[in-house]
Amino acid sequence: MLSITLSLSLPGVAQTGGWRQRVSDRLEQLGRQTREYIHGEPWTYDGQLYTTHREILLIGGRVGVIDQYVSPSAHTGYDLRVSLGVDRPYFADRWHLRQDLDLGFGLPTNKANGTPMYLPGLYTQTAFAYTLLERSGLRLEVAPAWSLTVQGNLKLSNSNNVANVKATTGLDAWSRLSYRIPWETLPMRLSYTLSLPLLHVAYHPDYGQSYYEYVSGDNRAPIRLYLTAPHNSWSIRQRLLLELPIHSTTWVVGLQHIGTTEQINHTKYQLGSVGLVLGLTLETSALSGGRALRSAHVSSSY
Repeated sequence: MLSITLSLSLPGVAQTGGWRQRVSDRLEQLGRQTREYIHGEPWTYDGQLYTTHREILLIGGRVGVIDQYVSPSAHTGYDLRVSLGVDRPYFADRWHLRQDLDLGFGLPTNKANGTPMYLPGLYTQTAFAYTLLERSGLRLEVAPAWSLTVQGNLKLSNSNNVANVKATTGLDAWSRLSYRIPWETLPMRLSYTLSLPLLHVAYHPDYGQSYYEYVSGDNRAPIRLYLTAPHNSWSIRQRLLLELPIHSTTWVVGLQHIGTTEQINHTKYQLGSVGLVLGLTLETSALSGGRALRSAHVSSSY
């Protein structure tokens, strides 16, 4: 018996399988290159390295103010702030020093007549924070804090009280809740920070006292300091941030809200600000000779 075997070649099928394999390999290569770019160039260090976390943020948004000492009318407009923040490790992973410095300038206007009010301001806060909870990427930090706020409200269209310089300093309650999102390709970090004043000393003019008496002390008008607490002065500062580590830089986006209500000497003062946060963060560690090491691949105490 004669057995004949016929072998049929199917070139189209083979070419289709090869094309799919090449596409799959190319996609895998692109994914690997993307992960390598986001994570940056790796480096090694033998031993525990505590880093300092630094924030450089730009905040822009809307502001509204009622300052009865300068004007009985509400003013609304835009403001811009630059915020610098530092987290320095102390003792162990659970302790660190948090410092903030904000410089801002607002330009709200009176809706009735369009006259502007200029709002230069400075805010600084120092908190000695303790990590109360740390589990599965979730972290809760609490701290007593000291803060100083200096706010100037300048109304050049006024004939008498053209400005009001307000200053307050004292003890705050500070807390921060954060969560590290465990994504391999883009390991993001979400954080919420809250600060509330507890007991402050405020610099404020007397009711009906003119600006010139307020500044010069004429007519026996002394500079007065007042003790403020939640019964006559309430304030809140809160910030929601999302950190995106891409290559060797961690980019930051978020929102910030500031609210203040104060009633001293029958004079009402209210300020509210909501802004969009954009910026970046750096991880640094001081080395010998005053040099610094910066990388996104350090396990930070922050």
